[in-house]
Amino acid sequence: VAISHNLESHPGTSNKYIAGDALDLPLNIEPTEEDIELCTIIDNNNDGFTWFPRYIDTYYVFSYSYSSQNAADDWLILPPFRCEDTEYAYSVSAESAVAINGYPESYEIYYGTSPEPEAMTKIFLKEGIDNTSWKKDNALFTIKEAGIYYVAIRCVSPADRFDLRIRNIKVEKSEVSTSSPDVPTQIESVAAEGGLLKATISFNMPTTTINGEPLKADLQLEATVKTLADRQPITGIP
Repeated sequence: VAISHNLESHPGTSNKYIAGDALDLPLNIEPTEEDIELCTIIDNNNDGFTWFPRYIDTYYVFSYSYSSQNAADDWLILPPFRCEDTEYAYSVSAESAVAINGYPESYEIYYGTSPEPEAMTKIFLKEGIDNTSWKKDNALFTIKEAGIYYVAIRCVSPADRFDLRIRNIKVEKSEVSTSSPDVPTQIESVAAEGGLLKATISFNMPTTTINGEPLKADLQLEATVKTLADRQPITGIP
């Protein structure tokens, strides 16, 4: 507010600036009204459509307002937090849903040491979100050195979707050692013909640990294929 000779102007508003120390883990973003103020939203393609807090029934969610012309490139960056342990992976989880079926959405999870999109590394992609009830996703990341880190949710939905919603974002240290094998890759399933309740599953065993160190070529690995009805252990080498 500018003041001159007892006259006051209308108030002006600057860009948001967040001050204070990085937060300790676990970090939980529901979001509450206080959580919303700690997060940063970036409309990275500058199309005027981006994340915003939406109040539903009795709680807030982060909602992406879609563009009918442009694919989404919109970042929701969580407040900074401290990571101290380099020997264990860190877990990021979030719940996602859509407002209406038939408009599938997509989002990614990133982490980094700076809250700018170009400084972040992707650790998760979820495509084809078409559920109106909440579903939880999880991702892991590792660090090379202790310090302050950021996590971001990036909406990457195609143009002309409807309403992607995110809530209950949590970052915490996991119980997974960084020397553990990484996840299997190139996972594919082919349903049996004739409506049989069978499928053929194929995948590649990991070749590195979670933190990128190569596994021994003769190391025996075990993966578990799970369905609603059964679970089967599969053994192999990298």
